[in-house]
Amino acid sequence: MTVLTPSHHAEVVHLHPSNCLDHKPEWVIYNKYVLTSRNFIRTVTDVRGEWIVGIAPHYYDLENFPQCEAKRVLEKLYKKRVKDKDESKNRR
Repeated sequence: MTVLTPSHHAEVVHLHPSNCLDHKPEWVIYNKYVLTSRNFIRTVTDVRGEWIVGIAPHYYDLENFPQCEAKRVLEKLYKKRVKDKDESKNRR
């Protein structure tokens, strides 16, 4: 699994063996980054991309994001969020 750190560097990491997830999630929020002979993330929560852009749209500055699959997915999610907000306003 590859994660983007808050500084937007791509890092290859593995889910720590102590985690409770039984699948490889598309998006995660993690609390601990453990450096051993392999890079692990611990205290991991599986989240939906829609949740990320809905709760913290200001967190990801896509202007400074590296060109990668995560950026393309986030751009689509942001566009969908704007479209949904506009549709919601028009219904009122």
